Order: sequence, then structure tokens, then C-alpha cells
Amino acid sequence: HLQTLKQRTPLAILGLSGGVDSAVAALILKRAGFEVAPVFMRCWDAAHQGDQGASSDDPWCASEAGALNSAENVARSLNLQPVVRLDLTSEYYHQVFRPMLDAYGRLGVTPNPDAAFCNPCVKFPALMECAQRYGADVIATGHYARVVNQLNHAEEPPHMLRAVDRVKDQSV
Repeated sequence: HLQTLKQRTPLAILGLSGGVDSAVAALILKRAGFEVAPVFMRCWDAAHQGDQGASSDDPWCASEAGALNSAENVARSLNLQPVVRLDLTSEYYHQVFRPMLDAYGRLGVTPNPDAAFCNPCVKFPALMECAQRYGADVIATGHYARVVNQLNHAEEPPHMLRAVDRVKDQSV
């Protein structure tokens, strides 16, 4: 007597910003047969602007609340798991914002902090940690990039590479 083993539905951790790109990524994952666990990452706190009395009508807070609302609407519309909220404001402040201010003060340069530091130092590590915690098979975002998975080298993780179209590239 043989029993058929039910295969587990693969799980994808998705950075869901509330924007179109990550919403499309969610739809693509659902259509590919993944169960999708969306993660909304809060990276800014209005108090970091120096206004310790920041309120919810602050433009930064309002846009974030709108993005979270959009992410939750996408999750409901696509029948995804409930949105996991990550508060990464401290990591963003210390690993992205302060280094950007320091670079400006020392060198007079104005780097784009989100492109240079946020994804590799804050968002991608947070998504990887979620994937490990929940036993996910993959992580995904709406970023325009290439991913190379060395199938013959199972011990090596996939690598994100620059997109073929350098103008659209969001790999950093």
C-alpha cells in the first residue's frame, strides 16, 4: 500500500512596498504556484528629521501609511498571507542615513543613500532573515535585476547581478 505524499507548496518571502513593481512580482509568484508571504519594511521615522514631535500628518508618515495600506490591499486582493511588518528604522538610520550625511560632510558628495546602501545593507538582509525564519524557498522583490543560481554548485547561494538594461537596473 503506497501513500501519495502531498508536496508542500513552495513559500516565497516578498518585499511588498505597495508599489506596482512588487505587486506584479506577487502576482507572478502566485501564478507560478508559490504561497506568498509579503513583508512591508518600514525604513524611515519622521523623528529622524529632527522633529521629535512628529505626527501622523507628517508627509513622511503619511506616504508610508499609504504605502502600507496599498501593500495590505494587494495582499488581500491576491489572497496572500497577511503582511508582515518589519521596523527597520534604526538599521536604516545607522547604516544608510548617517553614512550619507557623513560622506556629504567629509567629501561634499551627495550619494543616493537608498541605491548605495539601503538594499544591500538593510532590505535584502532583512528579507533573507525572514526567509530563514519562515523556511521560505525563495525571496523576491519588484526590483529590476538578474539573478544567477549556480545549480551545479548547490552550496553557493544565488547571486543578484546588474540588469541587462543598465538604465532600468535596480540591483544596488
